Amino acid sequence: MALPLLGLTLALTALVIAVVLGAQAARRSGETTPAQAPSSDTALGARRHASVVRGLAWGALIVIGAATLRVVTGAVEGLAQGRLLGLVPIAAGIALIAVHAVGDLTWPRPTGAIRRATLTRRTAADVTPGPAYRLTVAWGVALATTLIACGAFSDDGRSLTRAYDAGTRGAGPFPGWFYGAPLLIATLALLIAVHGLLILVARRPAVAGAPDAWDLELRRHSARAALGGAQLVLGLTLAAVLMLAGMATRNVGASSGSSIDGELVDAGSPLHTALGVGLILLALVIALTSLVVAARSPQAVRAPAVAPA
Repeated sequence: MALPLLGLTLALTALVIAVVLGAQAARRSGETTPAQAPSSDTALGARRHASVVRGLAWGALIVIGAATLRVVTGAVEGLAQGRLLGLVPIAAGIALIAVHAVGDLTWPRPTGAIRRATLTRRTAADVTPGPAYRLTVAWGVALATTLIACGAFSDDGRSLTRAYDAGTRGAGPFPGWFYGAPLLIATLALLIAVHGLLILVARRPAVAGAPDAWDLELRRHSARAALGGAQLVLGLTLAAVLMLAGMATRNVGASSGSSIDGELVDAGSPLHTALGVGLILLALVIALTSLVVAARSPQAVRAPAVAPA
């Protein structure tokens, strides 16, 4: 039963990769042109605020990630350390989303005796860039699916077991429920936080005196910046889980060397070995995809230009 589930996980994740890579190639729409950009001090302040928030958010991701990693490796030992290490990237991602949320809650509001701002009602769907959103959700769904599948076929929540004629062979660590349950909860928390942030971005005050198209693109800038960090931590976490599952599956497929009366009774399982290698390669592809997308993030999340006064 375990082997078909692993195969299903491999197939689903491969399908997810194909879909999201195609989505990333799609052209983004709704970009404004320099001629549409306002030249007011309010627009300059809003653009500056968005850029500062983005920088602080990525800084929080790095600092929280590094600090949490240092605390876990230095102060925690044994099985608990492995359990907490898996949560480090997600914790850093939640910190990034939290900074973006504070940035939107403190968004500059119209000032002056006469305050003009568009009354156009925005929704989360309006401000969400399709490719970045689809990639983030795809990594989250693939991670949740993988964790559930791994939890279903791990006997003790920490290892994988293969039975042969004269006994069993186990290998670990394996992302069963012991490691996967808290990680699954953290993944769902991050996805909920991302959707909450998109609602905040849609509902924040409009930039006074700015055309609707420019204001919308500035909102998409904020959403794209947050989604870029979320997809990175989800993608790397998915890669780590698949790598761990792949190594355990490959190891459990090796021969135990067990023999009876000098006759080898466990020659290993080539199918387990091949599946383990496939999961490891898949993990490398996902990690590389996440890093490449993150490396392109500075260009993708550039705030819309402000025309010179």
